[in-house]
Amino acid sequence: MRAQQIGIPIVSLSATEGITQTGDYVFRDMLTKSAGAKAVAQYAQKKLNAKSFAIIAPDSSYGEEVTRAFWDAVDEGGSEVRAYEHYPQRTTTFKPFLSRMVGRSQQDLDERKEFSEEVQKITEQIQDPYKRRKALSALKSQS
Repeated sequence: MRAQQIGIPIVSLSATEGITQTGDYVFRDMLTKSAGAKAVAQYAQKKLNAKSFAIIAPDSSYGEEVTRAFWDAVDEGGSEVRAYEHYPQRTTTFKPFLSRMVGRSQQDLDERKEFSEEVQKITEQIQDPYKRRKALSALKSQS
């Protein structure tokens, strides 16, 4: 960086990681992407008592960097990420991605319908409570 070379202090508004390592004359007045992601995760865990998270991020280097930092901070705080989706850049409708995250995509609903139909068959066909519980347990483990 030219300011460093000629010994003139510069304050950068860049969120780029490592920019201040250029030299003693380079300063930053902006959070890095990873620092921002970490701060959000810590706030959610410590102030809001959140224990589980979902991440939806753009399919880009920015999305990957922020996701990695956020996920690491969630893990460090003892919480967990339960759902993750990434979407193509320029996406304007997020419904299909969110539906998959919460198990409400058409595929999930079809599988649930099949499961419900099997539960109903077992309940109607097997009268013995022990055998019924065993059959239902086996069905759940298959799903």
